[in-house]
Amino acid sequence: PSLSFVRNYEPVIVVTETGQMVNGLIRNESATDILLATGPNKEFRVLKDEIEDITPSRMSIMPAGLDKQLTIQQLADLVAFLKSRGE
Repeated sequence: PSLSFVRNYEPVIVVTETGQMVNGLIRNESATDILLATGPNKEFRVLKDEIEDITPSRMSIMPAGLDKQLTIQQLADLVAFLKSRGE
């Protein structure tokens, strides 16, 4: 699941000034803060003034083994969907 081919679905790691590390997808970014999707129905908002570092993550927020729970067709549909979102 950590293979990436669609920019909008690439996770980042945000490190705050307090040392907190959060892995997620940038859902929204304003002049003052960033909203990260960190899991199903989970979000984390951080003020830009509190961010020490943002780097690309090599770890997907997709649960490991999810590909084992999907049929070949479901996995193909998921890949097609993600590719269509990157265009």
